[in-house]
Amino acid sequence: MRITRRQPAAAVRAVLHLALAAATGVALAAVPGAGAAADPTSGGHAADPVTACRIAPGGFLHEGPTDWNSFPKPVGPRRAALLFSGGWNMDAEYDRLKAAEEWYRTASFGRYQLTLVPHKKPVSLSPAGERELRRHDRAADPDRLGDVVADRGIPSVWGDAARRADRDFDFSQIDIVFYMHSGTSRSYAQFDGVTLDGKSIKTGAILGTDWGSHKAKLLIHEGGHTISLPDLYGGSGGYAYTGGWDIQSSINGPSPDHFAWHKWKLGWLDDDQLRCVATRNTSSEHVLTPNETTGGTKAVVVRYGNSTAYIAEVRTKQGVNTASCDTGVLVYRVDSKTASGSGPVRVMDSHPSSSCGGNNLNDGTYDVGAGEVSTFTDSANQVKFEVRSKDGENYTVRATYGNAVAG
Repeated sequence: MRITRRQPAAAVRAVLHLALAAATGVALAAVPGAGAAADPTSGGHAADPVTACRIAPGGFLHEGPTDWNSFPKPVGPRRAALLFSGGWNMDAEYDRLKAAEEWYRTASFGRYQLTLVPHKKPVSLSPAGERELRRHDRAADPDRLGDVVADRGIPSVWGDAARRADRDFDFSQIDIVFYMHSGTSRSYAQFDGVTLDGKSIKTGAILGTDWGSHKAKLLIHEGGHTISLPDLYGGSGGYAYTGGWDIQSSINGPSPDHFAWHKWKLGWLDDDQLRCVATRNTSSEHVLTPNETTGGTKAVVVRYGNSTAYIAEVRTKQGVNTASCDTGVLVYRVDSKTASGSGPVRVMDSHPSSSCGGNNLNDGTYDVGAGEVSTFTDSANQVKFEVRSKDGENYTVRATYGNAVAG
């Protein structure tokens, strides 16, 4: 799912604005603080402050820190309007979509309390809204492979629907708008906002007829864009970058919970739940608890560039990941300068010659024991993760950055 190739001047200006912000933040983000505190899980080595592992911002929908002036922050109660065109059984669709509320509560450890607010009267689009809808329909726009429309200068379809619904729907407490349209085969997010009933609504999405009975997962995926997450799928076979390890990649993946990196980005993890290695020629051990459970250290991050980092986290069959076909330590790379849909996150596969759950990356975790691979090494960037031991579902992982990494 990549950003549309047709970027009008307004979108280009928005990207340049973000790039300027990134440039001004590089000097602050590039050097770890000198006063790093001792990390109680690092085996006696000093840990870098987690702020040293914040990579620089990138273009639109990137893996760096989110500018919450442009998105609703998914912490605490949030309300999303659910609008329908004609042609839907609105009660049945609403009942199916409500599963997204519990999914978000589980994945966020209760921090994101999304409530869907249905408007059960059909909403038609204006002629201009219909033209914009058709422009992005799969049949009319075959070159656009993704589900993100970053053209902020073009009025959003969901915004058109919201303006039409405003005569008998109160938007004063609404943060996001989802518009279900039975006449389009494509679902996508848009970011040209509206102000209704005194409330500025910045993001929303169109939900079409694609993905059939998986509408709650579709809403979660598109909802991820509305809170600043990029598309992670793409490449050969459609899911070559991250497999089924995050719902921003495969909607039907076996382990769809958001990466710990994303949970930190969204405010679902506190700074003290990550460990940071950003000083060259250092090595430290960390006890990681499962990404799906509350409390504990969730990830160790090795930042090796201005826009790049490696992350190790633990995946189990808990929370929203009960269908996972593999468990262990998941290692992946993030790059905030890689565009949405072009692989801004890439999973490091421990077993490239095998697969599960329909994708070769889905059995890619690192572990200890017979038949397992316990070490990941990127010699070029001098990054290494070693799975040292397992205690229940907690793992001890050694992270190394610099000359100590063997080839």
